[in-house]
Amino acid sequence: MSKNKRRVVVCCPAFGGQLSNHFVTSILETQLAMIKEGISFSVLIIANESLISRGRNKCAQMAMAGKFTDLFFIDADIGWKWQDFLKILKSPNHVVGGTYSMKMLPINLNYNLLPEDRALYQRSHIKSKAILEQMIEDKGKEEIEVQHVPTGFMRISVTALERLKHKVDAYKQQNPRTGEIEDYWDLFPVRVKDGNLMSEDWMFCELCRENGIPVFMNLSVINHHIGSFDFWEAE
Repeated sequence: MSKNKRRVVVCCPAFGGQLSNHFVTSILETQLAMIKEGISFSVLIIANESLISRGRNKCAQMAMAGKFTDLFFIDADIGWKWQDFLKILKSPNHVVGGTYSMKMLPINLNYNLLPEDRALYQRSHIKSKAILEQMIEDKGKEEIEVQHVPTGFMRISVTALERLKHKVDAYKQQNPRTGEIEDYWDLFPVRVKDGNLMSEDWMFCELCRENGIPVFMNLSVINHHIGSFDFWEAE
């Protein structure tokens, strides 16, 4: 019986049910670490969901219905260190993530700084590891508030989800396994905002910030992103 009151569910929308070898290795190492920490740890794989926003809404609904304390999104093509998982999990903030490169060269990390930090640290469209290292040195801390952090490695408190679900449209959908009609909330929409098509992770961050929930990124957590090759080793 776990002595820790944290109940964490790792949710992974996996197209076709496919998981990278980096994901499998990382999740096994993380599970061992959670056992040592005494933290209740579950894994939910959402397979064959063609609409990523709907898949993330499903994960949020299950995290709330299952009385978990934390929903930790990790994509199937991400590899990470269990120590970094713990860094994100143990943050006192409601929404915290790490980053990883987009699937492109040169290496370009996936996040958006607040405007004031962007003006100081981002002088081109390329977001490098060196920028994050400089920010850690200048600010004297690893975790800072940002505008957007990707859902591919993001921890959300269920308290925040419960708060936000009253701010978005609800919809009903049949559970294909039980046939029951269930309630869902459009927490991860894709929208056009200010002339830009915003992905579901960017829109979730916008929803948080609009409702008084700041979004944070740990600048030291840079994960592997697996494509036709490893978009971290290529730096």
